[in-house]
Amino acid sequence: MKLLFIMLILMLPSSAISAEIDIHECANHPNKLTIESVGFEHVNHRIYLNETIFIKELLNEMWFIEHVQCIDGGFKLKASHIQYNVPDTKQFLLITSDGKSYSLTEE
Repeated sequence: MKLLFIMLILMLPSSAISAEIDIHECANHPNKLTIESVGFEHVNHRIYLNETIFIKELLNEMWFIEHVQCIDGGFKLKASHIQYNVPDTKQFLLITSDGKSYSLTEE
């Protein structure tokens, strides 16, 4: 019984940090957007441009990405705080000209 309890305790952290990954690629430009779901009770998203550039602004404000649309030179993102039962949404434009840097603006 004690062994079973210890095994269950050891399994909890691994389930809390498991992540789901969505990759968005576009036909009109070579950039790729990777969205990694992190968290357990309240899921937030880590977003990477071309797998290496972390878009920290969206994680810092705990945005949940609901929809990604390809646009010329980048991506249009619909984000919310639905994971906290807050219905507000915002639209962001993530633009890159060289695939190595970006600008993020609220639409």
